[in-house]
Amino acid sequence: MKKYENIKSVILAVLVVASAILTWNIWTYQPDYETINNHYLYEVEISENRDASSLIKPVKIIFHKEGAHYGTVNERDIDTMMKELMKWKFYDFRNVSRYFNQKELQRLVNGNGRVDIEYSAQVPLKMYQNVLHFEDKKLPNGTFDHIILNDMNTAGSEATVYFVSVHNKAVYKTTIASSQLKEWKKIYLTKVNDKKEYSAYKFKTGTVYLPKEKTTMIRYKYIPDFIETEKFKDALFSDPHFVKKNVNSEGEEYTDGSSLMRVNYTNNMMFYVNPAQEAELGHISDLNDLMGKSIQFVNEHGGWTDKYRYFDSDLKESKIVYRLFVNGYPVFNENGMAEIQQYWGKEKIYKYERPYFTLNISLPSETVEITLPSAQEALDFISKQPDFNPDLLEDMEIGYQLIRSPQTPKILILEPAWYYKYGESWFPLTNKNSGGGNQSGLE
Repeated sequence: MKKYENIKSVILAVLVVASAILTWNIWTYQPDYETINNHYLYEVEISENRDASSLIKPVKIIFHKEGAHYGTVNERDIDTMMKELMKWKFYDFRNVSRYFNQKELQRLVNGNGRVDIEYSAQVPLKMYQNVLHFEDKKLPNGTFDHIILNDMNTAGSEATVYFVSVHNKAVYKTTIASSQLKEWKKIYLTKVNDKKEYSAYKFKTGTVYLPKEKTTMIRYKYIPDFIETEKFKDALFSDPHFVKKNVNSEGEEYTDGSSLMRVNYTNNMMFYVNPAQEAELGHISDLNDLMGKSIQFVNEHGGWTDKYRYFDSDLKESKIVYRLFVNGYPVFNENGMAEIQQYWGKEKIYKYERPYFTLNISLPSETVEITLPSAQEALDFISKQPDFNPDLLEDMEIGYQLIRSPQTPKILILEPAWYYKYGESWFPLTNKNSGGGNQSGLE
Protein backbone atom coordinates (compact mmCIF):
# COMPACT_ATOMS: atom_id res chain seq x y z
CA MET A 1 0.00 0.00 0.00
CA LYS A 2 2.81 2.33 0.91
CA LYS A 3 4.48 1.54 -2.41
CA TYR A 4 1.26 2.45 -4.24
CA GLU A 5 1.03 5.80 -2.41
CA ASN A 6 4.63 6.62 -3.39
CA ILE A 7 3.86 5.95 -7.06
CA LYS A 8 0.80 8.23 -6.86
CA SER A 9 2.93 10.97 -5.32
CA VAL A 10 5.52 10.71 -8.07
CA ILE A 11 2.88 10.81 -10.82
CA LEU A 12 1.17 13.79 -9.16
CA ALA A 13 4.49 15.65 -8.92
CA VAL A 14 5.22 14.99 -12.60
CA LEU A 15 1.79 16.27 -13.57
CA VAL A 16 2.24 19.43 -11.51
CA VAL A 17 5.62 20.13 -13.08
CA ALA A 18 4.25 19.44 -16.58
CA SER A 19 1.31 21.75 -15.91
CA ALA A 20 3.65 24.49 -14.75
CA ILE A 21 5.81 24.10 -17.85
CA LEU A 22 2.79 24.22 -20.18
CA THR A 23 1.39 27.25 -18.37
CA TRP A 24 4.73 29.04 -18.72
CA ASN A 25 4.90 28.21 -22.42
CA ILE A 26 1.41 29.59 -22.98
CA TRP A 27 2.22 32.80 -21.13
CA THR A 28 5.47 33.40 -22.91
CA TYR A 29 4.63 32.12 -26.44
CA GLN A 30 4.92 34.63 -29.26
CA PRO A 31 3.70 33.35 -32.63
CA ASP A 32 5.90 34.06 -35.65
CA TYR A 33 3.33 36.09 -37.65
CA GLU A 34 4.36 38.16 -40.68
CA THR A 35 3.78 41.87 -40.28
CA ILE A 36 0.54 42.94 -41.94
CA ASN A 37 0.19 46.55 -43.04
CA ASN A 38 -3.04 48.46 -42.78
CA HIS A 39 -3.19 48.64 -46.57
CA TYR A 40 -3.42 45.62 -48.82
CA LEU A 41 -0.40 45.36 -51.06
CA TYR A 42 -0.65 43.71 -54.45
CA GLU A 43 2.34 43.89 -56.75
CA VAL A 44 1.49 44.26 -60.42
CA GLU A 45 3.97 44.64 -63.26
CA ILE A 46 2.36 45.26 -66.64
CA SER A 47 5.49 46.58 -68.34
CA GLU A 48 8.95 47.92 -67.47
CA ASN A 49 9.63 50.86 -65.18
CA ARG A 50 11.03 54.06 -66.68
CA ASP A 51 13.01 56.98 -65.31
CA ALA A 52 12.88 60.73 -65.88
CA SER A 53 15.49 60.69 -68.68
CA SER A 54 13.30 58.50 -70.91
CA LEU A 55 10.04 60.27 -70.06
CA ILE A 56 11.10 63.94 -70.12
CA LYS A 57 12.71 64.35 -73.53
CA PRO A 58 13.09 67.22 -75.98
CA VAL A 59 10.63 67.24 -78.86
CA LYS A 60 12.75 69.29 -81.26
CA ILE A 61 16.26 70.69 -81.76
CA ILE A 62 16.72 73.87 -83.80
CA PHE A 63 20.11 75.13 -85.02
CA HIS A 64 20.22 78.87 -85.83
CA LYS A 65 23.00 79.49 -88.34
CA GLU A 66 23.64 82.62 -90.43
CA GLY A 67 20.00 83.60 -90.72
CA ALA A 68 18.81 80.07 -91.54
CA HIS A 69 17.22 77.51 -89.22
CA TYR A 70 17.83 73.78 -89.32
CA GLY A 71 16.05 71.29 -87.14
CA THR A 72 15.27 67.71 -86.28
CA VAL A 73 12.66 65.73 -84.36
CA ASN A 74 14.43 62.46 -85.09
CA GLU A 75 14.47 60.37 -81.93
CA ARG A 76 17.95 58.99 -82.58
CA ASP A 77 19.40 62.48 -83.12
CA ILE A 78 17.82 63.77 -79.92
CA ASP A 79 18.92 60.76 -77.85
CA THR A 80 22.49 61.06 -79.14
CA MET A 81 22.64 64.75 -78.26
CA MET A 82 21.16 64.23 -74.80
CA LYS A 83 23.67 61.46 -74.06
CA GLU A 84 26.41 63.99 -74.74
CA LEU A 85 24.81 66.59 -72.46
CA MET A 86 24.56 63.95 -69.72
CA LYS A 87 28.37 63.85 -69.66
CA TRP A 88 28.62 67.58 -68.87
CA LYS A 89 28.91 69.13 -65.44
CA PHE A 90 26.66 72.16 -64.89
CA TYR A 91 27.47 74.49 -62.02
CA ASP A 92 26.78 77.98 -60.63
CA PHE A 93 23.05 78.09 -61.40
CA ARG A 94 21.68 81.64 -61.25
CA ASN A 95 18.34 83.27 -61.95
CA VAL A 96 19.13 86.13 -64.38
CA SER A 97 15.58 86.79 -65.58
CA ARG A 98 15.71 90.47 -64.59
CA TYR A 99 18.37 91.13 -67.24
CA PHE A 100 16.12 89.97 -70.12
CA ASN A 101 13.14 91.84 -71.51
CA GLN A 102 10.93 90.22 -74.15
CA LYS A 103 13.12 91.30 -77.08
CA GLU A 104 16.34 90.18 -75.40
CA LEU A 105 14.74 86.88 -74.44
CA GLN A 106 13.87 86.17 -78.07
CA ARG A 107 17.40 87.08 -79.15
CA LEU A 108 18.81 84.70 -76.54
CA VAL A 109 16.70 81.79 -77.76
CA ASN A 110 16.71 82.45 -81.52
CA GLY A 111 19.95 84.37 -82.14
CA ASN A 112 22.68 83.36 -84.59
CA GLY A 113 24.85 80.53 -83.31
CA ARG A 114 22.24 79.35 -80.85
CA VAL A 115 21.20 75.74 -80.47
CA ASP A 116 17.67 75.47 -79.10
CA ILE A 117 16.72 72.21 -77.38
CA GLU A 118 12.96 72.50 -77.11
CA TYR A 119 10.49 70.77 -74.76
CA SER A 120 6.72 70.51 -75.15
CA ALA A 121 5.92 71.78 -71.64
CA GLN A 122 7.47 73.19 -68.47
CA VAL A 123 10.12 71.00 -66.84
CA PRO A 124 11.17 71.53 -63.20
CA LEU A 125 14.90 72.18 -62.78
CA LYS A 126 14.92 69.95 -59.72
CA MET A 127 13.40 67.05 -61.66
CA TYR A 128 16.07 67.37 -64.35
CA GLN A 129 18.70 66.99 -61.66
CA ASN A 130 18.00 63.28 -62.14
CA VAL A 131 18.84 63.58 -65.85
CA LEU A 132 21.76 66.02 -66.16
CA HIS A 133 24.74 66.42 -63.84
CA PHE A 134 24.02 69.55 -61.78
CA GLU A 135 26.85 70.32 -59.37
CA ASP A 136 24.83 72.80 -57.30
CA LYS A 137 23.29 71.14 -54.26
CA LYS A 138 20.52 73.74 -54.15
CA LEU A 139 18.79 74.74 -57.39
CA PRO A 140 16.37 77.59 -58.09
CA ASN A 141 12.74 76.54 -57.68
CA GLY A 142 11.97 77.16 -61.35
CA THR A 143 11.03 75.51 -64.63
CA PHE A 144 12.25 75.60 -68.23
CA ASP A 145 11.01 74.69 -71.71
CA HIS A 146 14.24 75.38 -73.66
CA ILE A 147 17.93 74.60 -73.17
CA ILE A 148 20.05 77.11 -75.08
CA LEU A 149 23.64 76.51 -76.20
CA ASN A 150 25.84 79.13 -77.88
CA ASP A 151 28.26 77.49 -80.28
CA MET A 152 30.36 80.68 -80.47
CA ASN A 153 30.92 80.80 -76.71
CA THR A 154 34.12 78.75 -76.54
CA ALA A 155 36.90 81.37 -76.33
CA GLY A 156 37.69 81.00 -72.62
CA SER A 157 37.86 78.07 -70.22
CA GLU A 158 34.17 78.34 -69.39
CA ALA A 159 31.00 78.43 -71.47
CA THR A 160 27.44 79.36 -70.62
CA VAL A 161 24.30 77.26 -70.97
CA TYR A 162 20.85 78.76 -70.41
CA PHE A 163 17.73 77.02 -69.13
CA VAL A 164 14.88 79.20 -70.34
CA SER A 165 11.15 79.24 -69.73
CA VAL A 166 9.71 81.19 -72.64
CA HIS A 167 6.24 80.65 -71.21
CA ASN A 168 7.15 82.12 -67.80
CA LYS A 169 9.77 84.59 -69.18
CA ALA A 170 12.41 83.15 -66.86
CA VAL A 171 16.13 82.66 -67.58
CA TYR A 172 18.56 80.52 -65.56
CA LYS A 173 22.25 80.79 -66.34
CA THR A 174 24.71 78.00 -65.66
CA THR A 175 28.32 77.25 -66.49
CA ILE A 176 30.14 74.33 -68.13
CA ALA A 177 33.74 73.76 -69.21
CA SER A 178 34.19 75.20 -72.72
CA SER A 179 36.12 72.06 -73.69
CA GLN A 180 32.86 70.12 -73.42
CA LEU A 181 31.13 72.49 -75.83
CA LYS A 182 34.08 72.42 -78.24
CA GLU A 183 33.93 68.63 -78.39
CA TRP A 184 30.21 68.78 -78.95
CA LYS A 185 30.66 71.22 -81.86
CA LYS A 186 33.05 68.84 -83.61
CA ILE A 187 30.49 66.06 -83.46
CA TYR A 188 27.23 67.85 -84.23
CA LEU A 189 27.62 71.25 -85.83
CA THR A 190 29.55 69.96 -88.81
CA LYS A 191 26.38 68.15 -89.90
CA VAL A 192 23.87 70.94 -89.31
CA ASN A 193 23.34 71.62 -93.01
CA ASP A 194 22.22 68.02 -93.46
CA LYS A 195 19.19 68.69 -91.26
CA LYS A 196 15.80 69.78 -92.53
CA GLU A 197 15.38 73.53 -92.99
CA TYR A 198 12.79 75.21 -90.78
CA SER A 199 10.96 78.55 -90.96
CA ALA A 200 9.99 80.83 -88.08
CA TYR A 201 6.33 81.67 -87.42
CA LYS A 202 5.08 84.21 -84.91
CA PHE A 203 2.24 82.99 -82.75
CA LYS A 204 0.73 84.77 -79.78
CA THR A 205 2.55 82.37 -77.45
CA GLY A 206 5.93 82.92 -79.13
CA THR A 207 8.04 81.86 -82.11
CA VAL A 208 7.40 78.39 -83.52
CA TYR A 209 9.79 76.69 -85.97
CA LEU A 210 8.21 74.41 -88.56
CA PRO A 211 9.48 72.51 -91.64
CA LYS A 212 9.95 74.83 -94.63
CA GLU A 213 9.25 72.17 -97.27
CA LYS A 214 6.82 69.30 -97.60
CA THR A 215 7.42 66.35 -95.27
CA THR A 216 7.25 62.70 -96.27
CA MET A 217 6.26 60.22 -93.57
CA ILE A 218 5.10 56.62 -93.28
CA ARG A 219 1.53 55.60 -92.55
CA TYR A 220 1.65 52.60 -90.17
CA LYS A 221 -0.84 49.88 -89.35
CA TYR A 222 -0.77 47.91 -86.11
CA ILE A 223 -2.47 44.97 -84.52
CA PRO A 224 -2.83 46.05 -80.89
CA ASP A 225 -2.18 43.79 -77.93
CA PHE A 226 -4.81 44.23 -75.22
CA ILE A 227 -3.80 44.31 -71.55
CA GLU A 228 -5.88 42.33 -69.07
CA THR A 229 -8.03 44.89 -67.25
CA GLU A 230 -7.85 42.73 -64.12
CA LYS A 231 -4.22 43.81 -63.82
CA PHE A 232 -5.26 47.45 -63.52
CA LYS A 233 -7.91 46.46 -60.99
CA ASP A 234 -5.28 44.71 -58.88
CA ALA A 235 -2.96 47.71 -59.15
CA LEU A 236 -5.43 50.52 -58.44
CA PHE A 237 -7.68 49.24 -55.64
CA SER A 238 -6.34 49.07 -52.08
CA ASP A 239 -7.75 45.56 -51.66
CA PRO A 240 -8.75 43.85 -54.95
CA HIS A 241 -10.44 41.01 -53.04
CA PHE A 242 -13.32 43.33 -52.08
CA VAL A 243 -13.83 44.67 -55.61
CA LYS A 244 -17.05 43.79 -57.41
CA LYS A 245 -17.19 43.48 -61.19
CA ASN A 246 -20.12 44.24 -63.49
CA VAL A 247 -20.08 43.54 -67.23
CA ASN A 248 -22.41 45.20 -69.74
CA SER A 249 -22.56 45.71 -73.50
CA GLU A 250 -20.35 48.82 -73.36
CA GLY A 251 -17.63 47.47 -71.09
CA GLU A 252 -16.82 46.64 -67.48
CA GLU A 253 -17.16 48.35 -64.11
CA TYR A 254 -15.16 47.62 -60.98
CA THR A 255 -15.91 49.13 -57.56
CA ASP A 256 -15.09 48.57 -53.91
CA GLY A 257 -17.88 50.87 -52.79
CA SER A 258 -15.59 53.88 -52.81
CA SER A 259 -13.42 53.93 -55.94
CA LEU A 260 -14.62 53.13 -59.46
CA MET A 261 -12.84 51.80 -62.54
CA ARG A 262 -14.62 51.82 -65.91
CA VAL A 263 -13.45 49.93 -69.00
CA ASN A 264 -14.76 51.07 -72.39
CA TYR A 265 -14.77 48.39 -75.10
CA THR A 266 -15.42 50.88 -77.92
CA ASN A 267 -12.29 53.00 -77.54
CA ASN A 268 -10.28 50.56 -75.38
CA MET A 269 -9.89 53.12 -72.63
CA MET A 270 -9.75 52.71 -68.87
CA PHE A 271 -11.06 55.34 -66.44
CA TYR A 272 -10.40 55.25 -62.67
CA VAL A 273 -11.68 57.70 -60.06
CA ASN A 274 -11.33 57.88 -56.28
CA PRO A 275 -13.89 60.53 -55.17
CA ALA A 276 -12.47 60.61 -51.65
CA GLN A 277 -9.31 62.21 -53.08
CA GLU A 278 -11.10 65.14 -54.72
CA ALA A 279 -9.42 68.36 -53.66
CA GLU A 280 -9.62 72.06 -54.32
CA LEU A 281 -8.17 73.26 -57.62
CA GLY A 282 -4.56 74.32 -57.39
CA HIS A 283 -3.81 72.44 -54.17
CA ILE A 284 -0.52 71.27 -55.73
CA SER A 285 1.78 74.23 -56.31
CA ASP A 286 5.03 72.38 -57.03
CA LEU A 287 5.40 70.85 -60.51
CA ASN A 288 8.40 68.83 -59.33
CA ASP A 289 6.22 67.19 -56.69
CA LEU A 290 3.42 66.48 -59.19
CA MET A 291 5.78 65.01 -61.76
CA GLY A 292 7.64 62.88 -59.22
CA LYS A 293 4.41 61.37 -57.89
CA SER A 294 3.06 60.76 -61.38
CA ILE A 295 6.14 58.83 -62.54
CA GLN A 296 6.29 56.75 -59.37
CA PHE A 297 2.58 55.95 -59.61
CA VAL A 298 2.82 54.49 -63.12
CA ASN A 299 6.08 52.71 -62.29
CA GLU A 300 4.38 50.95 -59.37
CA HIS A 301 2.25 48.96 -61.83
CA GLY A 302 4.58 49.10 -64.84
CA GLY A 303 2.08 51.17 -66.81
CA TRP A 304 4.48 52.57 -69.46
CA THR A 305 3.18 50.18 -72.09
CA ASP A 306 4.43 52.18 -75.11
CA LYS A 307 6.83 55.05 -75.83
CA TYR A 308 5.06 57.67 -73.75
CA ARG A 309 6.66 61.04 -73.00
CA TYR A 310 5.81 63.93 -70.72
CA PHE A 311 3.76 66.29 -72.86
CA ASP A 312 1.77 68.73 -70.75
CA SER A 313 0.80 69.72 -67.22
CA ASP A 314 -1.62 72.04 -65.44
CA LEU A 315 -1.01 72.84 -61.78
CA LYS A 316 -4.42 74.52 -61.48
CA GLU A 317 -6.04 71.12 -62.08
CA SER A 318 -3.21 69.04 -60.58
CA LYS A 319 -3.08 67.41 -64.01
CA ILE A 320 -0.23 65.84 -65.97
CA VAL A 321 -0.27 64.26 -69.45
CA TYR A 322 2.06 61.69 -71.01
CA ARG A 323 1.63 61.25 -74.77
CA LEU A 324 2.57 58.41 -77.09
CA PHE A 325 5.41 59.22 -79.51
CA VAL A 326 6.37 57.30 -82.65
CA ASN A 327 9.59 58.10 -84.54
CA GLY A 328 9.86 61.40 -82.66
CA TYR A 329 6.34 62.54 -83.57
CA PRO A 330 3.46 62.92 -81.08
CA VAL A 331 0.37 60.74 -81.53
CA PHE A 332 -3.13 62.17 -81.07
CA ASN A 333 -6.60 60.69 -80.75
CA GLU A 334 -9.84 62.53 -79.98
CA ASN A 335 -10.88 59.87 -77.44
CA GLY A 336 -7.60 59.92 -75.50
CA MET A 337 -6.33 56.61 -76.91
CA ALA A 338 -2.77 57.98 -77.28
CA GLU A 339 -2.22 59.51 -73.86
CA ILE A 340 -2.02 58.84 -70.14
CA GLN A 341 -3.77 61.47 -68.02
CA GLN A 342 -3.50 61.84 -64.26
CA TYR A 343 -5.35 64.14 -61.86
CA TRP A 344 -3.97 64.16 -58.35
CA GLY A 345 -5.98 64.49 -55.17
CA LYS A 346 -5.24 65.39 -51.58
CA GLU A 347 -2.91 62.44 -50.97
CA LYS A 348 -3.30 59.97 -53.81
CA ILE A 349 -4.39 59.72 -57.41
CA TYR A 350 -7.85 61.21 -57.99
CA LYS A 351 -8.45 60.39 -61.68
CA TYR A 352 -6.50 58.14 -64.03
CA GLU A 353 -7.35 57.80 -67.73
CA ARG A 354 -5.44 55.72 -70.25
CA PRO A 355 -5.68 53.07 -73.01
CA TYR A 356 -5.43 49.41 -72.06
CA PHE A 357 -3.61 48.29 -75.20
CA THR A 358 -0.13 48.50 -76.66
CA LEU A 359 0.92 48.87 -80.31
CA ASN A 360 2.25 45.37 -80.56
CA ILE A 361 2.59 44.09 -84.12
CA SER A 362 3.37 46.41 -87.02
CA LEU A 363 2.23 45.34 -90.50
CA PRO A 364 5.18 46.18 -92.79
CA SER A 365 3.29 45.18 -95.93
CA GLU A 366 0.65 47.82 -95.12
CA THR A 367 2.99 50.83 -94.84
CA VAL A 368 2.42 53.72 -97.26
CA GLU A 369 4.39 56.94 -97.83
CA ILE A 370 2.38 60.10 -97.14
CA THR A 371 3.44 63.62 -98.15
CA LEU A 372 2.32 66.43 -95.89
CA PRO A 373 2.12 70.03 -97.12
CA SER A 374 4.65 72.64 -96.04
CA ALA A 375 4.04 74.57 -92.83
CA GLN A 376 3.06 77.69 -94.77
CA GLU A 377 0.49 75.78 -96.85
CA ALA A 378 -0.93 74.21 -93.70
CA LEU A 379 -1.09 77.57 -91.91
CA ASP A 380 -2.80 79.22 -94.88
CA PHE A 381 -5.40 76.47 -94.87
CA ILE A 382 -6.07 76.81 -91.14
CA SER A 383 -6.36 80.59 -91.30
CA LYS A 384 -9.11 80.32 -93.92
CA GLN A 385 -11.38 78.26 -91.69
CA PRO A 386 -14.70 79.89 -90.70
CA ASP A 387 -14.53 81.99 -87.52
CA PHE A 388 -10.77 81.48 -87.22
CA ASN A 389 -9.20 83.66 -84.51
CA PRO A 390 -5.39 83.97 -84.84
CA ASP A 391 -5.13 84.92 -81.15
CA LEU A 392 -6.28 81.41 -80.23
CA LEU A 393 -3.65 79.65 -82.35
CA GLU A 394 -0.93 78.57 -79.89
CA ASP A 395 1.16 75.94 -81.65
CA MET A 396 1.52 73.68 -84.69
CA GLU A 397 3.25 70.33 -85.04
CA ILE A 398 3.46 67.36 -87.35
CA GLY A 399 2.15 64.22 -85.68
CA TYR A 400 0.20 61.02 -86.12
CA GLN A 401 -3.55 60.63 -85.92
CA LEU A 402 -4.48 57.31 -84.27
CA ILE A 403 -7.60 55.92 -85.97
CA ARG A 404 -9.25 52.55 -86.57
CA SER A 405 -9.13 50.96 -89.98
CA PRO A 406 -12.52 51.48 -91.70
CA GLN A 407 -12.23 48.03 -93.28
CA THR A 408 -10.85 46.17 -90.25
CA PRO A 409 -11.68 47.91 -86.92
CA LYS A 410 -9.31 45.62 -85.01
CA ILE A 411 -6.40 47.26 -86.86
CA LEU A 412 -5.13 50.67 -85.70
CA ILE A 413 -3.69 53.20 -88.17
CA LEU A 414 -1.13 55.91 -87.51
CA GLU A 415 -2.00 58.54 -90.10
CA PRO A 416 0.53 61.40 -90.61
CA ALA A 417 -1.13 64.78 -90.19
CA TRP A 418 -0.57 68.39 -89.30
CA TYR A 419 -1.90 69.25 -85.85
CA TYR A 420 -2.58 72.69 -84.45
CA LYS A 421 -3.25 73.80 -80.89
CA TYR A 422 -6.23 76.11 -80.89
CA GLY A 423 -7.80 77.34 -77.67
CA GLU A 424 -5.74 74.90 -75.56
CA SER A 425 -6.85 71.83 -77.57
CA TRP A 426 -5.15 69.97 -80.43
CA PHE A 427 -6.92 69.40 -83.74
CA PRO A 428 -5.90 67.62 -86.96
CA LEU A 429 -5.72 69.72 -90.07
CA THR A 430 -8.15 67.38 -91.79
CA ASN A 431 -10.29 64.38 -90.95
CA LYS A 432 -9.51 62.85 -94.31
CA ASN A 433 -10.22 59.15 -94.54
CA SER A 434 -7.00 57.16 -94.51
CA GLY A 435 -8.08 54.67 -97.09
CA GLY A 436 -5.73 55.67 -99.86
CA GLY A 437 -3.68 58.23 -101.70
CA ASN A 438 -0.25 59.64 -100.95
CA GLN A 439 -1.20 63.23 -100.11
CA SER A 440 -2.62 64.35 -96.79
CA GLY A 441 -3.64 67.66 -95.31
CA LEU A 442 -5.30 69.94 -97.83
CA GLU A 443 -7.55 67.86 -100.00
